[in-house]
Amino acid sequence: MAATGPSLLALPDEIITGVFFLLEPEALNAIQLTSKRLYSLAQEPLLWRYNCRIHYKYWHPQHNIYAKFAQPVANVHWKDVFLARKRLDHAVRSGMDAIAAQQQGRARRMEHIAEKGYDVKDELLRQRNIADDEAEDALARRYWSGAMLTTIHRSVAMEEWEQLRSGKTASLERALGAYDMFVWDRADGDGDIEAMAARLDGLAARFTAQHPRFAAYTTRRLSLLIVEFLRGSGFLGVSNERYGLLPHSFIGMALEDKQHEALPLINVAIFCAVAQRLGLDAKACGYPYHVYAIVTAPPGRMLDGGALEPGAPAQSMYLDPFRSAEETPRTDLESQLRSIGASADTHALYLTAADPVEMVLRTARNIRRAVDAMRQGRRLVYIDNRFSGSNINIHSALHASIWAWLYLDREDNVTGNFHAVQAVIHRRRVLITNLLEQLQLHFPWEMWLLEKYVMPLFRDLPEMRDLLEIIHESYEEDRVARAPKRRADDVNRLVKFRVGQVFLHKRYGYYAVIIGWDHKCRAADEWIAQMDIDRLPGGRNQSFYKVLVEDSSNRYVAESNILITQDPPPTALLHRLAGRYFKRWDAAAGQFVSNLRDEYPDD
Repeated sequence: MAATGPSLLALPDEIITGVFFLLEPEALNAIQLTSKRLYSLAQEPLLWRYNCRIHYKYWHPQHNIYAKFAQPVANVHWKDVFLARKRLDHAVRSGMDAIAAQQQGRARRMEHIAEKGYDVKDELLRQRNIADDEAEDALARRYWSGAMLTTIHRSVAMEEWEQLRSGKTASLERALGAYDMFVWDRADGDGDIEAMAARLDGLAARFTAQHPRFAAYTTRRLSLLIVEFLRGSGFLGVSNERYGLLPHSFIGMALEDKQHEALPLINVAIFCAVAQRLGLDAKACGYPYHVYAIVTAPPGRMLDGGALEPGAPAQSMYLDPFRSAEETPRTDLESQLRSIGASADTHALYLTAADPVEMVLRTARNIRRAVDAMRQGRRLVYIDNRFSGSNINIHSALHASIWAWLYLDREDNVTGNFHAVQAVIHRRRVLITNLLEQLQLHFPWEMWLLEKYVMPLFRDLPEMRDLLEIIHESYEEDRVARAPKRRADDVNRLVKFRVGQVFLHKRYGYYAVIIGWDHKCRAADEWIAQMDIDRLPGGRNQSFYKVLVEDSSNRYVAESNILITQDPPPTALLHRLAGRYFKRWDAAAGQFVSNLRDEYPDD
């Protein structure tokens, strides 16, 4: 009889359980089915809590997961929690297969996944970071998983602004952090609002380590020390030549960037966040053309620590952490107000704590100005690498500012002033037009956010019917299959180039990739005249191509202007943009592999 080798079952229970902690969940599931003893040992709650910890970093807030981790292990059915996440992972992968494979129904599938929030973030990150050799449609998977992650982050941002709009919270740092959620795009998924809060916690902890007896300091001394600490930590504002660049309006980027460059509003918000963590009553002060911090002494106390006389007004001080570590006298601020023609009765308004909503809207205006400057080409040389190589992040930043302005600019803030109310309503109508343009052109899969957050703003207004129709048309367009264009059709036989080919524009010198074609120009007569199309060789009767340009814009190009190249495309086109239309880059053929076969089956 053959000798039997060493058996796992010969080991003590505690050793077997220790081995189970080293196994991947799939292996653990397989081995537990081999015997009743192993099955029993595999039910250990500590084992499944451990798997929840190491395999999933992100959880929907509804789980209250960190509170559960702190509970006695037997209080939670950890295996059920883990298996529920694994089932959701499988659903995400199945949905991802369909999203990457076909245009029809894509937006609805993306909505169904994105609505799960942070419970799908880990699996989407795995798809977002898939290697070229792991899937034949790796480009598409990276693009669409990234798009869903961005949508999830934007839904978190909108929830934050909903809390602010409804008065449930007045956290300026979180409301400003929502802007970062619109543009953040990192392979590791980090950098959300909670990560920003953790960085601010870290700054407060560092200050505490340097000043362990800070609780005994007066309000004035503590305030000045915090400003000095922040400036010593690199929060020095930004130089004049770089003032107003797009990244400087994002608090998360300022916290993470080594130079911590930021506009005054962001510097003040960071100061207030740290000061509040250290017990101070610190808020932003909405001064014209600049932002200061206002720190108020505790009730009944003076800034320098003495008792305040009964009935005396609370004492406050002003700080400008963007420019200086010194206190800014109120008299200086009043003098500046007089110099710009502000009436005396408005001084109190400008020198008191600002509504966080106003600070968020001021940031929206700063972002819009920065985007306009970039589009005019005045600022591109200085743009941080997170905003270079592709305009897609510029679109995202503009998208954030439009969302904030539309959602937070409230007519009830000016109740009683008919003309002011009408101005807000008019502005809202302009903004909804801008938002719809952004959604339809760049983010059509985010219509569900419009339906959830914007529709209630237009209740009982004439635009309500139009919005419902636009949303319905968007969903209907997503539902209906694209009509195929066959090259065998007589009118299409002369179309020379194919979807997926990369070219250099003969006149303007930019690189682009073909994403569609018409056998002749289908543009409006006005555009044809404006672009002087009839002067081109072949005029309007030659083939025209829908193209994706390296700067992320979509254009319509005549065949006579196209010079095909088989060189590798620019980085932005290859790694950031092309996945919306293509499966992968075929280096041997020198072109992209089409993911638009339902519409262009012969390309």
